[in-house]
Amino acid sequence: MSFFRGLFNETVFRGFTRIIIRRAKLNLKYRRGKWDQKKKYRRRVKDPDLEVLQTFCSEGGISFGYDGTTDDIWFETRAKGNDIEMDGWDTGGQIIRLFMAVAINSVEDSRRIAPATLQITPFLEADRGAAGRKGKACMLYVQARMWTLRVGDSFTVIGGDPLNDDALAFHEHDALFILIRQVLGRNFTMRNLTGEDGVAHFVVTRHDDIAPSISEIATDAHTVDQLVMGAIAIFQQNTMLAKEGYNGHSPPSSFTIRCPPSRDYHPDAVIRAGRLFGMRIEDTKPLNREETDKWLKEGKERTITIF
Repeated sequence: MSFFRGLFNETVFRGFTRIIIRRAKLNLKYRRGKWDQKKKYRRRVKDPDLEVLQTFCSEGGISFGYDGTTDDIWFETRAKGNDIEMDGWDTGGQIIRLFMAVAINSVEDSRRIAPATLQITPFLEADRGAAGRKGKACMLYVQARMWTLRVGDSFTVIGGDPLNDDALAFHEHDALFILIRQVLGRNFTMRNLTGEDGVAHFVVTRHDDIAPSISEIATDAHTVDQLVMGAIAIFQQNTMLAKEGYNGHSPPSSFTIRCPPSRDYHPDAVIRAGRLFGMRIEDTKPLNREETDKWLKEGKERTITIF
């Protein structure tokens, strides 16, 4: 495993598919306001996040690269084939975590090592104060690591802020895991081992897969991207391992998600990624701005079907 910093064009293609995000995380948060070309370029992917990615990729046995002048980021899979490239316009960190998971899952289970405990800067409730300060969203690392766990693996994260609303709050994960079991058949649990010192301490474990039990759900827009992300991770694991002659993991049945209409770019981004990877995904949300405005005004239910 290696971590390359520099221009993508300076890397050597070794015959393995590289999954690339150009202009990662170029969403409204970073596009807002005037762009002053005379000012120094402000990176959107920060060094602490790159350090965590390096840890995860090292455990997974894959190489990745990052260009700090453009925020291009890429992961080298272990499946042979052409590169796959996605534009990072209207995407967030979730697409980076998804691409990392896809790359790690392209490595045969026996060639990967068990996840190590991740320790990040602690954040106590006393630190929040009247201003409502937030620490690092440790639940984002749960989202990053859970789809790469093998049956029996556990991932531990210590520190951070489990209530940071950049991620699903820790106490809402039980409900999410129930949906994942029902729809995708992946079986996760999470234990809260936070002690009297108040330092967040969580352990997520993958158990034996089960048969999906439902094929249609109604949920909120924030849960949609979690389910679609999981479906992509499983689909790509099957696809890439099959190319190398390994036995894949049981794929989920096709399923339909119904949710209220929303402008939220997160579901749109993961749907784009799924289609890029060759999945068939039908979505009733219009693609152009004018039709989307009309759709939102009419309040039509959004229906997403993944095959």
